[in-house]
Amino acid sequence: LKHNVSLSMRERTAYLIFLGVFAFLMIIFDRIGARGISKRSGGRSVAQQAAMSTSQTKKSPLRVFCYGDSLTAGTSPPEFQVFPYALHLERALRQFNPTISVRHRGLPGWTADDLLRTDAPEAIKAVAPVQVAVILAGTNDLGQTPDPSLIIENVIGLHRLFYAQGVSHTVAIGIPSSGYQSMVPEAAQKAQAVNDALAQYCQSESKATYVPFPFGFGQGDDNWSPDGLHFSQRGYQILGESLAPVVQKILKI
Repeated sequence: LKHNVSLSMRERTAYLIFLGVFAFLMIIFDRIGARGISKRSGGRSVAQQAAMSTSQTKKSPLRVFCYGDSLTAGTSPPEFQVFPYALHLERALRQFNPTISVRHRGLPGWTADDLLRTDAPEAIKAVAPVQVAVILAGTNDLGQTPDPSLIIENVIGLHRLFYAQGVSHTVAIGIPSSGYQSMVPEAAQKAQAVNDALAQYCQSESKATYVPFPFGFGQGDDNWSPDGLHFSQRGYQILGESLAPVVQKILKI
């Protein structure tokens, strides 16, 4: 009985020695193989190589988000159809990058304050990730907010909110002129004050770009709908296409 126990102990000892030698050899072979891989991959690990391959083959498409009121929705009374400028912006940008996506959300009648306090936080989360956000807001505030400084604060607040949500860059479109402003000088003065402040903000904020509105108001002009507040289908097209070079430069495409 003692002989059998002694033999069993020897077998276990030999087995443990074998495992130790085997583990040592595996470590040596693993290091030799790693050096070979490192030389072929410029010193990058297998994990790094896989990550690079994934990033190169599965790059997420660039995304632009247009946000604002009815002028972003594309409202054009008396037409029931909407004509979002975002569609024309996307079409123009896809000439340079066919995978780019331009989303939009426009809420007719909403002020900049409404957008900032109620809708924007969830709206930007719903479309994330977004590289560039185009913001056209403040038009409805002209007749509802007496103090232009409040309009300025809320519009700039939208830009800052989007930065906080991970947007890399924003485009601030100046408030356009309109038939309403031509009849109410006070509204025109507010619009000018807001636009001046937005331009100044964008000069000091490297993440923001200011774009003056591309066309003015003219009674009977083909760019405007009959109500003098919204654009025609042609007007929305001009707006979208005019923004394409700006966004293209920001995205470097």
